[in-house]
Amino acid sequence: MHSKQSNLSRRNFLVNTGKVSAGIIAAGMLSSCQQQNAIAWAPGRRAVGANERINLGIVGVRSRGWALAGEFMNMPNVRIKALCDVDGNVLERRLRQADQQQGARPDGYADMRKLLEDKSIDAVVLATPNHWHALGTIWACQAGKHVYVEKPVCHNVWEGR
Repeated sequence: MHSKQSNLSRRNFLVNTGKVSAGIIAAGMLSSCQQQNAIAWAPGRRAVGANERINLGIVGVRSRGWALAGEFMNMPNVRIKALCDVDGNVLERRLRQADQQQGARPDGYADMRKLLEDKSIDAVVLATPNHWHALGTIWACQAGKHVYVEKPVCHNVWEGR
């Protein structure tokens, strides 16, 4: 029996899958943004209802988390509801800055588990050191939250279970 060898390597597969995924996500974001802008600027637009606003919690606000917070604060219908950081000085500074930028002071937490107990938070951004990504994501999912976490989500299969 003749076996034909494939030119598809693992690397090529991952690169091509990434390109396709990025294209799908970009297309979805573009249409979503266009729709949001059309809705946001529609004449007679009513006030945003509680179910139309995304209440966001951000865990880790020293560097990357704060950069992401700035992007989310610029989005219509997104409110930073809570910030969490183990460094009390960083947390207090970011709470003041968020208050100035969005006109409402978020709740502050030193322990992400307390933030995850807040039923009013719809989604969580995990901008923690890498070794906290897996556990934080698992806890957030168990709490019923939507999760944004950057790579690596985990270091091995066992950690991500």
